[in-house]
Amino acid sequence: MKLTFPAIILTMSCFVSANASATQEYADASAKIAYYNRQFSQSATDKEREIKAVYDLHIAPAITRAKLLNNKDLHDIFSSIDTLWFFANITGDANSDVYLNRQIDILNILRTRNDALTSEYIDSYNALVTARRFEEAKHLLANAPEMNVTPIPVIQSAKDDVTPEGHAILELSENATTFSLRPVQIDVGDRIVIVAGCHFSEDAARDINSNNALRSAFLKGKAIWLEPAEADLNTQIIQEWNQNFPDQKLSIAYHNSEWKGVDFARIPNFYFYKSGHLIGNVTGWKRGYIDPKIYTYLHEMGLL
Repeated sequence: MKLTFPAIILTMSCFVSANASATQEYADASAKIAYYNRQFSQSATDKEREIKAVYDLHIAPAITRAKLLNNKDLHDIFSSIDTLWFFANITGDANSDVYLNRQIDILNILRTRNDALTSEYIDSYNALVTARRFEEAKHLLANAPEMNVTPIPVIQSAKDDVTPEGHAILELSENATTFSLRPVQIDVGDRIVIVAGCHFSEDAARDINSNNALRSAFLKGKAIWLEPAEADLNTQIIQEWNQNFPDQKLSIAYHNSEWKGVDFARIPNFYFYKSGHLIGNVTGWKRGYIDPKIYTYLHEMGLL
């Protein structure tokens, strides 16, 4: 049947209305995700769960037709995915790379339209570096507007040196300008792992270093002071820590997801492993005060 002129107007009106509705959906989803991000009383795991629910309902269905969406929608979707990726990375979610791939897909569509924001380039670059996808990060940096980002330092050994089931850390080399990638084991023997990197963890390192018994116990426990995997591979920060605390040298996790059961969102966070099994966890530090549970776990490990 041939459409009359009024019917054409009605059809176009319905299309505009549906498009406007979709735009509002992505804006509302982005706002809701931003709201969950601001809930400081929630754990990173809880935030990721809430954000993923919004993503699955409102954002994921739009990915397959992203090229049909307008730029405002794509900016809202990019922001939502970037926030979800952040929490997936910090919690060690194995899907973090999937989210990052979707984020890069959206960025590339915006790039072809000459509408990608500098902040979106920076967020994507930092995410690629955090995910240790260094070649992709370098390619993006070479083909993006000028960005004020930390350059990728030289990493001296290949990831192939680390078994898929193992844990890997980046250690500052003796020349203090490069990193070495080294596998470590926590599933055999005794080991202490400390998620570190803030001033509270500095307080912990200082208090432990000033207590001869604790200092000796942590050395015998082959303690690993570990920053979460992140984009800022700043050799100077690590060097300053190591100079201040030579017996508690700081390393960086290669991938958070390799460290099953370790919460990188809480700093400092102490994990005590005896014969490869986790026997206890202590979170937080109060300057000058040693949580009695630390002594308990060290005694159980035979380190005191």
